[in-house]
Amino acid sequence: GIGMDEGTLRRVFEPFFTTKEMGGGTGLGLSSVHGIVEGCCGRVEVASRRNEGSTFSVFLPRIAAPSRTVPAKPAGLEAASPSGQGLVLLIEDDVRVRELATLMLQRLGYEVLAADGPQRALELSDDAVGEVDIILSDIVMPGMDGRALAEELKIKQPQASVVLMSGYAPPSHLELKAMRFLAKPFGGEALASAIADACAARHAKSTEKAPAR
Repeated sequence: GIGMDEGTLRRVFEPFFTTKEMGGGTGLGLSSVHGIVEGCCGRVEVASRRNEGSTFSVFLPRIAAPSRTVPAKPAGLEAASPSGQGLVLLIEDDVRVRELATLMLQRLGYEVLAADGPQRALELSDDAVGEVDIILSDIVMPGMDGRALAEELKIKQPQASVVLMSGYAPPSHLELKAMRFLAKPFGGEALASAIADACAARHAKSTEKAPAR
């Protein structure tokens, strides 16, 4: 390659950052690699100079036998979901963002139903075995926006908490509708925090409704 300047080098692993022209890429390749390597307790280092190219070095731990150590869960997730389980209905029309978010959620321990748009989300909700815990939806989508979709989904999944994501400013009155907001671009930590908050809210709500003994 042609190498990178300091500004680009600082952002090289940032999700959704790309130097390609509009439509040429989403900036998820290196961020995915970075997340996978870190998930294996490794690290990625990069050295680059303009007109000289770039070198990426991947370091992974050497083990003598299969490890029995269970990776620590992200901060805040333990209390909200002690078993690391739950069903997330993910709606995102951008295939690369959808695949990356699915990978992140699965690494957190969640089961994921991934839909490429509102119609597919409604179908998956109808076919879901068990209750949906979290509805995680993009806001700007063709056919129906995320707010309207979440309200329709909650008719059949009233127990689900809602997290809406967008690269634009958060819409007004989300909190009045008990919907949380996740700003794009986001990394694994921000996603984990948003899901943990939504899980905690769902747990608190179900506790309030539980009959006294």
